[in-house]
Amino acid sequence: MTSRENTLFVTHCSAGKNQVWGGPLALYTSERIQRFGKWCNDAGVRWAIVSAKHGLFFPHESHGPYDMEFSFSYGECLVFERGHLLPNSEGHVRRLVEAVRARLKELNFREVILYAGGRRPWAYLLVVHRALDTCTRPHSSRDDVRACWQEAGRLHVAGSMYDVEAELGRLRPPGG
Repeated sequence: MTSRENTLFVTHCSAGKNQVWGGPLALYTSERIQRFGKWCNDAGVRWAIVSAKHGLFFPHESHGPYDMEFSFSYGECLVFERGHLLPNSEGHVRRLVEAVRARLKELNFREVILYAGGRRPWAYLLVVHRALDTCTRPHSSRDDVRACWQEAGRLHVAGSMYDVEAELGRLRPPGG
């Protein structure tokens, strides 16, 4: 069993943003993100947003508005900025995976609980899976991505806040 100290709770970014610089709860207007961030703060767990631009975006960090998003196609991530495919989309994804991997390692996270909010944000899941599980194999479909992260056992996907709470319940308390 993993402890709360080694587990990072994340959710994916959203298109809705305020035109301000600030932390995730100031920047994103999504009700999912607002509810998730408040719950994580109240539960005393470490959390971040998985951003198509910044990788992991923690509450103590500050970023400004941006218009970048992921798409999942044929088992791979594509990155769009202002609605247009980035010319080096594959390179951007590789850099994000490496940045997320480095942050997870630096902060000693061994497990990630990803709140998907009732849907599966496949490109974000793939980035977190590749970073957390150091996976380099190609994935041809959503089922292949799911089977690979489930086999590794370090990424847990929660479709509702009830599922997020259940994941917290299975973790050892800090220092326990």
